[in-house]
Order: sequence, then C-alpha cells, then structure tokens
Amino acid sequence: MTTILHCLLGTYELLTFRNLSGQLSRRSVDIHFPRYQVDNPDDIQAFKSVLLTFQRQMPLIKEPDLVFMELSGLEPLTFTMPL
Repeated sequence: MTTILHCLLGTYELLTFRNLSGQLSRRSVDIHFPRYQVDNPDDIQAFKSVLLTFQRQMPLIKEPDLVFMELSGLEPLTFTMPL
C-alpha cells in the first residue's frame, strides 16, 4: 500500500466522475471550500495572497501581475474555490 495522497480539485460536477468507481468513492473525503466574499476584507486579502502565491510558482519568463489584472478588470480572470 502506498502513502500517496491524491487530490481532485474542481466543481461539484467532478463528484459524479469520482463516484463511478466504488473503490475510489469509498476512499474519498469531500472538503468544501466556500467562495471568497467580495464584501469581506479578510476574504479579499486571502484571495490576493492565493493569487500572489500562484503567480510566483508559474514557470514563466515574465511573471504576470494576477492581482492587478483581476482587481482592475483588465483580464477576464475568475478564481473560485467551490469545492
């Protein structure tokens, strides 16, 4: 038996896919992450932090400014955590 942890991230529609396998379904745990609320300053700060962490991990020559692009509306970026 391995000790490898597999994570399936996405919308609730993926649960249908996961439930096609009885073995996978029995060994799975669902964790719901609520959406960020734009009227909550703590959520906005957490969202910015996630974007910055994500952008710093992207293997690109020129690092994009995802926080500026999302908050200024220049690019159609949408990051949600509906799990």
